Amino acid sequence: MKKIIIFISIFLLFGNLIAYAKVYSEHNYVIDEINNKKIAIPKVYNVKSTIVQIKGYTGKVENGQFLSKPEDLFVSKQGNIYISDTGNNRVLMLKTNGEFINEITTCNGISLNAPTGVFVSQDEHIYIADSQNSRILHLSKDFNFIEQFVAPKSDLLDENMIFQPTKIGLNPANGYIYVTYGKHFMTIDSQNRFKGFIGSKMINFTFADKIIKAFGTREQKNIIIKKEPPAYNNLFVMDSGLIYAVNEDKSSQINLINSAGNNIFPVKFYGEPTYEKMKGLVMPNITDITVDKDNFITILDGKTAKLYQYDKEGNMLCSFGDKGSTNGNLQNPTAISINENGEILVLDALSNSVIIFMPTDFILTVHKAINYSFNGEYELALKEWNAVNIKSSNYPVSKNMLGKINFKNENYSEAMKHYLVSNNRVGYGTAFEKLRYTLSSKYFVYVVIALILFAFAIKFIIKRLSKIAKHISNLLYGIERRK
Repeated sequence: MKKIIIFISIFLLFGNLIAYAKVYSEHNYVIDEINNKKIAIPKVYNVKSTIVQIKGYTGKVENGQFLSKPEDLFVSKQGNIYISDTGNNRVLMLKTNGEFINEITTCNGISLNAPTGVFVSQDEHIYIADSQNSRILHLSKDFNFIEQFVAPKSDLLDENMIFQPTKIGLNPANGYIYVTYGKHFMTIDSQNRFKGFIGSKMINFTFADKIIKAFGTREQKNIIIKKEPPAYNNLFVMDSGLIYAVNEDKSSQINLINSAGNNIFPVKFYGEPTYEKMKGLVMPNITDITVDKDNFITILDGKTAKLYQYDKEGNMLCSFGDKGSTNGNLQNPTAISINENGEILVLDALSNSVIIFMPTDFILTVHKAINYSFNGEYELALKEWNAVNIKSSNYPVSKNMLGKINFKNENYSEAMKHYLVSNNRVGYGTAFEKLRYTLSSKYFVYVVIALILFAFAIKFIIKRLSKIAKHISNLLYGIERRK
C-alpha cells in the first residue's frame, strides 16, 4: 500500500511538471523583469505559410527549387524576399508568396562561393557578402553588376588581414558599408576606402579579474590583458543610419550604435539563459536582429530557436518559437527579417525553408498601445492598454504602461494601483510622493486655516479654564477664611 501511494505521488508530481512545461511550449510568454518570472500570454504570432519549394523556378542550379544551408535573409521595402542560399552558391530573389523572380550565381566573371550575407537598399540595390571570394558585390535591382568591394588598403590595417565579409549593412545617409569584423564593424566608403572601426565595446572586468591583475602571476595577468570584448554576430541598419547589433556578451546583447560609435540602447540582459545538465547555465546565442517601421525589435536565439521582441526602450513584449520538426517549430534558424505588414520571416538552414509568422490581434493591440503611449496620445493608449489587460490580466508591460499613463495624467492613486499589481516599487514610490505632495498642496490653505482656528480654540479654552480655575480657587480661599 505504501509503495502504491509513493508511485501515485511521483506520478502526480511529474504530471504537474509536464503540465507546467506544456503551458510554455503551447503558449507564448513574457518575462516579468521586476519579479523575474515567466508569465503565459495569448499567442502573439501564427504561422501564415512556409516556403519549402520555390514556385516557378526557372534558374540554372540543379534542384534549384530547393534551398541548401541558407544563412541570410532580407525583405526589401517592396516586399521581395532575398535569400543568401549558401550551400547552392547563389542569392535568390522571391516574391512574397515564394515565387521565383531571379537569382545570381556568377558575378563579374567569378562564381559566387558560399555567400553568407545579403542587404537590400531602399531603392532595391543588392549587396552580397561573397565570403569565400573575399568581396562584397553591389548589384542593381535587375541583378546587373555595378561594382565590388574588396579588402581596403590602409596603413591602419594589418597587411595580413583576412577579409571574409559575413554580415553587411549600408548606411543610406552616407553610403558607408558596415561589415561585421569581430568585436567591431569595419567601415568602407563608396570608393572602397577604409573609414575606421566603430562599435567597439568596453571590457567589463570582474572583481576576480581585478584581484588577478593586482596579485596574479605573469601568465594570469597576460590572460586578463588579452581579454577582448565579445564579437558581433549580426546587424540591422536603420534608415537614419543608426545600427542595431547583436553580440555574444553575457549582458547587453542588443546594442544601438550611434554616429559616434557608442551604444545608446538600455544596458541590461536580453533573451534568456538556459540550463543544460552538463554545462549548467548557458547564455543565449543571439544570431540575428530585425527592426520594423515602428521600432519594435525582434531578436533570434539560434541555440533555442526562440524569438524575443522588445520596444525601443528595451521592454520585453513577448517570446515565441521553439525547436522541433512540427509545423511552426524551428530546427536550425539562422536569420530573420520583417516585412511592411509586420510579418516575421525566419530562415531555417536545417529544414531549408522560410517560415512566415503573422501577428495576432493581441500583439497588434500591444503595438498600437505602445505607439500611442510613446506619441503622447494617452487617451487612445489607455483604451488599447485596457483591451490588452482584458486579454491578459497579468501582462507586466500593460500594468506598467497604465501606471505611467495615469502618472502623466496626474492620477497618482490609480497609478499606484497598477504599480502595486506589477510590483514596480520605484513607480509606486514616485507616485506616492507625488500624491502626497499634490494633496498637501491642494489642501494647504485649509490645513493652515484649520491650524489657526485650532490654535485660537485652544487659546480660548485655556483662557476659559484659567478663569474657571481662578474662580474656584477664590471660592475655596473664601471658604477657608471663614473657617
